[in-house]
Amino acid sequence: KDCLMTQVVVLGAGAMGSAFVRRLVTNEYSVVLWNRTRAKAEVLEGPNVSVVGEAREAIHASQIIILALWDDASISSLFSNLTRDDVSGKTFVCTMTISPEKSKEFFCVVTGMDGEWVESPVLGNQLVAEQGKLQVCVGGSREQFEKLSPVLSSFGTPRYVGGVGKASTMKLGLNYILGANIVTFSNAYGLMEQAGVDLDMFTTVLSNGPLNLAGGYYPVWSEKMKKREYDPVMFPTNGIKKDVTMATQQMKAHGINTAAADGILSIINDAAVNHGTGEVDFSSVYESSNTHKK
Repeated sequence: KDCLMTQVVVLGAGAMGSAFVRRLVTNEYSVVLWNRTRAKAEVLEGPNVSVVGEAREAIHASQIIILALWDDASISSLFSNLTRDDVSGKTFVCTMTISPEKSKEFFCVVTGMDGEWVESPVLGNQLVAEQGKLQVCVGGSREQFEKLSPVLSSFGTPRYVGGVGKASTMKLGLNYILGANIVTFSNAYGLMEQAGVDLDMFTTVLSNGPLNLAGGYYPVWSEKMKKREYDPVMFPTNGIKKDVTMATQQMKAHGINTAAADGILSIINDAAVNHGTGEVDFSSVYESSNTHKK
């Protein structure tokens, strides 16, 4: 590896950020980690992981800054406290799902301070991340893609999508499909339950046929819905709500018919808000799809 890239900064120690740290260490990188709540980051501290108390201190430790924060507001807050001296010469790699407009806005902010901005949203959950099997969508220049591929390969398979805005748009489309999948599955699962159809047989047939569109998640969702117990959290309902909302906004901006998207978002929003499942796994949309408990 290039000596300038053997140490990587990770900002954010949530589920995905924590997985990134472990994957980087497995691939012989050292990591400087910052998280708003330091105690959460300290769980990961070890021989190859240093935890610091300030984001600025972390950023000065490497040229490569992996952003694994919650949303674009978190990124805005970060940059509002940074100067040209902090950003110049650094490459900020955004692994989060944000809108293409926000990504382009951050591109202007970072390049205006002589830094680099690269989109790198990932497809997959924490378990897939821990296995190094994420799909990594990269938006930026070809040169940036080639430079960052060794680091991003720690997380999975990097794929060059195009310029800034392209990877963030692709990720919104992918997460919209995921949101549609969980809603349609929960609707059908509710029908099976209320009609007295064997739920395990339904899931088995679906998982082994041409409609298995969820990458092996159907049995996992089935167990959670059957028990109405939604831990552990693979992806919080508030997360899929945020992403489907952005995807729907993008569709409307491009003149796409959003009748289906509006319905999907309505069910997700009902689960998060009216059924109080925003912080638990998004399979809890079942609480909105099937309100009658047998």
